[in-house]
Amino acid sequence: MSEQNVPFYHVNTITIDAIGEPGQRVFFLQAKDENQALTFILEKVQVESLSVAIARLLSEVSKKKTIVDEKDFEFDEEGMHIQPPVDPLFRVGEMGLAFEEDDQKIVLVLQEVLFGEVTAENARKIALRCTPRQLAALSTWSMELVNRGRPICPYCNEPMEKDHLCPKKNGHKH
Repeated sequence: MSEQNVPFYHVNTITIDAIGEPGQRVFFLQAKDENQALTFILEKVQVESLSVAIARLLSEVSKKKTIVDEKDFEFDEEGMHIQPPVDPLFRVGEMGLAFEEDDQKIVLVLQEVLFGEVTAENARKIALRCTPRQLAALSTWSMELVNRGRPICPYCNEPMEKDHLCPKKNGHKH
């Protein structure tokens, strides 16, 4: 992911939310600064991966210098929901995280998914400059949100519907 000419946004708030019923949900990441809200579409697995990556980055950085404590991972659910308008800028393909030692910020880089006429050369990229506290709360909230979906079958690791026919149990119901 090339970092050339990537617009940076200093984020006041950042959150992830889902719209729809489990199994039909669409996940959105929304970042706000003083002037605007930027919204992006994510896949559920990207939300889960981002949550884990943030927690790992914060853990690694905290080994050298404490930048967050346990209370920073707490969130106020009311404040974690996205706000209208929900007009996504693009669907996210690649993501990257980096810690900036000089100003103690974490940069989350989002790149548009490569599909159709979108190539590596013309894909849109955005860099969101966030505080460690913002991303600590986002990490906890994101995992909570993912876990509110359909339960995962312990045998085949697929989401379970009401009448889940598990291929690992030769199609028998649980």
